Amino acid sequence: MKKLFLIVFIISAFYLISCCSSSAQEGNTVKGAIAVVGNEPFTRLAIIVDDSKVYVLDCSEELKKELLKKQGRQYAIQFSESRKELGSEVITVEKAVPLDKE
Repeated sequence: MKKLFLIVFIISAFYLISCCSSSAQEGNTVKGAIAVVGNEPFTRLAIIVDDSKVYVLDCSEELKKELLKKQGRQYAIQFSESRKELGSEVITVEKAVPLDKE
């Protein structure tokens, strides 16, 4: 019985550690210029950082409409997660902070 409890405890500890480490990405930030990438009708909103790396932005429709009007402007994008999608790195936007003064 003690061995079973120990096994369950170890598995729970590994699960807890893995959950904490996957959420450690929260608060990540990239800084760069807002741009639209791709060809019509398959364009996507993105941010291009200084080293020419492109991150496709996964954000709400409201934020997307706002950022589309701000193409070329510098922003800091805080994101919660990133993933590869069709060869592009996609980040889930939590917050977009303008770096330019309007």
